[in-house]
Amino acid sequence: MAAFVQIQQHILRWRAERLLGDIRALKLGKSTWADAQKIMTRWGAWGHYDGSCTQARCSYKITLRSFECALCVYRPVQILVSLATRDAYIEADLEVINGIIWGKDFAVQVDVFGNILKGDNGYGLIASARTVWRTASFHGYDFANHPDYVVVRGNCEGCESVHSKFTPFVDPSIARDLLDFNLDCVTRLFECRDRVDIMPWVWRQVEAEEQQREAAREANPESYRPRSPSPEFLGCDRANIVIAEVVSTRTEESSSESATYATFRLDQRLKHAAFWDAQRVEEAYSSPEITSVARGDQSKLIAPGRKVILAFDSPYQISDQHMIDLGDYEALPLTNENLAAIRKGMLLDIFPAPSPRFPKESVQEH
Repeated sequence: MAAFVQIQQHILRWRAERLLGDIRALKLGKSTWADAQKIMTRWGAWGHYDGSCTQARCSYKITLRSFECALCVYRPVQILVSLATRDAYIEADLEVINGIIWGKDFAVQVDVFGNILKGDNGYGLIASARTVWRTASFHGYDFANHPDYVVVRGNCEGCESVHSKFTPFVDPSIARDLLDFNLDCVTRLFECRDRVDIMPWVWRQVEAEEQQREAAREANPESYRPRSPSPEFLGCDRANIVIAEVVSTRTEESSSESATYATFRLDQRLKHAAFWDAQRVEEAYSSPEITSVARGDQSKLIAPGRKVILAFDSPYQISDQHMIDLGDYEALPLTNENLAAIRKGMLLDIFPAPSPRFPKESVQEH
């Protein structure tokens, strides 16, 4: 029984390594529908898609998993099999838009056995690398000097996890490192137990960046902030971009912090922002911590009568107030240079706009 399962595991690892090679070889923004079809043909026995799959739009998923052991409900068999196998699950995805591959993901989960005799079920060792269209999915992670990708430790119950996320425009050599998986964990005699075992390059990057951030905060807690993205990056990455006039500002003080609120009037839509019409004035949270403006220049930029470029993701209605929160946004001075850079970045963004975080009818009522 153990020998049979071990053979199955080596076959799984062999397939997983070849699948990873196929995914890493894809060039985001360059590989074509024909390249996607080759992968779908090669992995058709393990692949599937929901709905339709055409060169206009296709999301294709490939799943590999360990041999399912029907007899493993019995404790003696569990003990025997645990010496021969690492229960594993591998998933790969690719995304095609208008005949071009714009997304590629890869994820691995390997179960780490606990002490079966004591009823310890162990934990899951999880690693993933995923393409995101917009960095809003980074969830405010203070990425170092690389706004187009993040590496993070995961937080989950009963598991140890590590993840990388990157935009389609990340440097291809970096993308290969972000897809660095050690699939030896599927078959090795002494099981992988730590994040560095399953995703070595990414985990070392996580540890290095955590140390750098902590050192920077200790050196100067008040001034530490990640570097702001360039206007061109904002033009490509942010879902909504407008030119707006600052109508008014106000500051609210508390025992722990000071928050500035700015009221904006739409001057011109540059990208999406369909919820905002020229007759409506929006009030939004404005803090030096979430804008690209240096602390000393904040009052000069967000001042009544000034026009600024606002770049932001999905806003949301605050139900108990007559205001819409634009969320984390970047405010740029309205200059010909900034406007040209924003428009250049916008030309690269071919991705669908995300859904707003409030019902359409609530916006109309505002």
